[in-house]
Amino acid sequence: MAERKKLTKAQREEIYKKFDGHCAYCGRMIDYKDMQVDHVVPIHAWNEQECGTDDMDNLFPSCRSCNHYKRAHSVEYFRKMISEIPSKLARDNYIYKVGCNYGFFSSWPRHVEFYFEKVKFAQLNDLCNELKEKFNVDVWHNEDHVFRTITLYKFAADESGNSEAYIETFYLDDMDEVIRIVREWRDQLEHEKELELERYIKV
Repeated sequence: MAERKKLTKAQREEIYKKFDGHCAYCGRMIDYKDMQVDHVVPIHAWNEQECGTDDMDNLFPSCRSCNHYKRAHSVEYFRKMISEIPSKLARDNYIYKVGCNYGFFSSWPRHVEFYFEKVKFAQLNDLCNELKEKFNVDVWHNEDHVFRTITLYKFAADESGNSEAYIETFYLDDMDEVIRIVREWRDQLEHEKELELERYIKV
């Protein structure tokens, strides 16, 4: 089992800035002094074979409530725990039941989306919009939250005017890879545009 390493001040500041001062899970603003650092993949997991590391990619800023409730669980198990809160309240809390009768609480169940996932989807959407506006390349994505997958679509015309299609499905846990692929498309198109401009200038 890996031992937890002590973080430097610079490392803690880098973690805090990952989501602009928000808890990576519930999205609430947290003061730097109140931030707790969560291991996305727990360093002391219930199953020792699934223990994470102290790598910066595995460290997220968290509020005290989310960090304590998540404990040594995976993100997906934590999602399940959050989604079960209403049913547990309905079972155990009389005041909550009365509130439900009077419509104070919205309908459940619902899909639980963590703040860090919303940020990544926003990044992906911005890249897709940029490809459409700058290069007239249609890129969009479709999520299946039951099977935890995302399908990425890309349609563009080649030099002959024929339509080229790219379709691939990833797990939602691989959102960083999806963003990397779309960012590479953008960078490649920008490079091709620069080369075309250079050729035009030389002519």
